[in-house]
Amino acid sequence: MKIAMVTQDGLSTVNFCTPFVRHLAAEQGSDIEIVTISTSDIYAEEIRALGTRHFEMDVDRYADPVGDLRYAWRMYRLFRREPFDAVVSFGTKPNSYVPFIARFAGVPAVIMAIRGLGRVFSGGTGGGGAVRTVLETLYRASANASDKVWLTNDGDRAHFVEAGLAPFSKTFMTRNGVNVEVFTQEAVPAGRVNEVRAELGLAPDDFVVVMVARMVWAKGIREFAEACRAVRAADPAVRFVLVGPPEEGTPNAIPAEFMDRIEQDYGVDWIGFRKDVRDVYAASDVAALPSYYKEGGYPRALLEPMAMAKPVIAADTPDCRGPVEDGVSGYLVTPRDSGHLAELVQRLRNDPELRDRMGRAARQRIHEVFDDRLFARKVISELLPLTTQSR
Repeated sequence: MKIAMVTQDGLSTVNFCTPFVRHLAAEQGSDIEIVTISTSDIYAEEIRALGTRHFEMDVDRYADPVGDLRYAWRMYRLFRREPFDAVVSFGTKPNSYVPFIARFAGVPAVIMAIRGLGRVFSGGTGGGGAVRTVLETLYRASANASDKVWLTNDGDRAHFVEAGLAPFSKTFMTRNGVNVEVFTQEAVPAGRVNEVRAELGLAPDDFVVVMVARMVWAKGIREFAEACRAVRAADPAVRFVLVGPPEEGTPNAIPAEFMDRIEQDYGVDWIGFRKDVRDVYAASDVAALPSYYKEGGYPRALLEPMAMAKPVIAADTPDCRGPVEDGVSGYLVTPRDSGHLAELVQRLRNDPELRDRMGRAARQRIHEVFDDRLFARKVISELLPLTTQSR
């Protein structure tokens, strides 16, 4: 069986497809081939390391009617040329077009993967009713063309069913997951933690709270900044490190002038995009994600540091709290409450034994519940009957 996995960028391809490659590598005698389709950008080396056949396919993240038509035509020609048994799409643009293109091209089995509905479905975040209507129309057509819609969040599943985008019987659920062999403190080369801390200007005794996120308001950036200012006023040795590139072309994007002054006004160390995010986690003490964004239920910005035995502070929302056992592997913070976030950071800062205990519990939970091979196995089990029925 040959499965095409379509994402919109290189990082998504690496994160989304690696679990399937790892799972199949462990299956002796498996005759399943994974083919990846996306742009590679700066992740060409990592995509090559997957060992899959890869087709380069560019698509703009934002509205681009001419470019989208070109993308759809190229995708159709590829599906007609290659004898795929199944296609799995992932990401807003691929999900908007790929399922019905695959169906029209005669691909026997199609799965549409949803990891959070995003800003358009988050009320009050600038998505806009017209954009939401268009996206729901595309999602409805894609879900109709798909055999299955794969979700990781009960709220998203409920929305799909209640909005008439897909019947309940067509949906299935998994958790999200993380590569526990990559995201582990032991996998970080000796001396790398000290290198990263020196590069970021961190003193040996600095206590580091890291947040990895897109620069949009709903991720809780303002709350992170306000908590930083409150905590550092009393304890300057606590450093708040924010990881993520500037956001462009998004209504909910944080203005450049705010980001340019976030260090001066709030004391946040904004370090922009980092490809070595694992090493930044390794150099940190705690990870935070005070997000009220429409996450997929199990954000990687929580799973990855938890796998590295870091306690986490997550927003107490249906889209964020899934991985966290409050008071065991981390804390849940009241959404939009920077004072509560500051209080939880200080609690962890002042109790090394608590941090160690929570970190060990976090890693154990990831190993038991969020090893990414678990959901890969589930998805393959959903696909196999579909391709059998089509023959």
